[in-house]
Amino acid sequence: MKDEEERCMAAGIDAYLVKPVSIERLRTTLERWLSVERAGNGHDADGEGVSASAIDRSVLGTWLGDDRAAIDSLLGKFRDTARDTHREIESASRSGNLAALAAAAHKLKGAAQAVGAKGVGAAAAALEQAGKAGNRALCRDGLGPLASELRRALAEIDETRAQ
Repeated sequence: MKDEEERCMAAGIDAYLVKPVSIERLRTTLERWLSVERAGNGHDADGEGVSASAIDRSVLGTWLGDDRAAIDSLLGKFRDTARDTHREIESASRSGNLAALAAAAHKLKGAAQAVGAKGVGAAAAALEQAGKAGNRALCRDGLGPLASELRRALAEIDETRAQ
């Protein structure tokens, strides 16, 4: 199992299912992950349109107005914090340390809320609650949606900064 995990991480796969898994659990997990991906593509779980933006610019505008340099700086700090905290969450999950997972998820949730990364904040909040409850299955299930939302937000930040 450890070799498989290392192979997945080396290949850039940051979310995987522990095997063996029942077909029902697999279906439930995939439906949850796909609903997050679908929401990220401009649709909510019911197929209705939602904002495709991973970062709510009105949150940044409230704090920083039109100061482009300050916004870029804050987004850069969020990007660095999010990557480091995501590594902490993955490490805590692998070691089974749910208290550390909940603490790291709480940190990421706060950082995400500060910049308007609502999807990241919601996924981190779900992980935080699962970690506090000591629910390993929910923690494991929450890793995929968090990784997906984080990829979306970081890609948007990198795209914005490149312009």
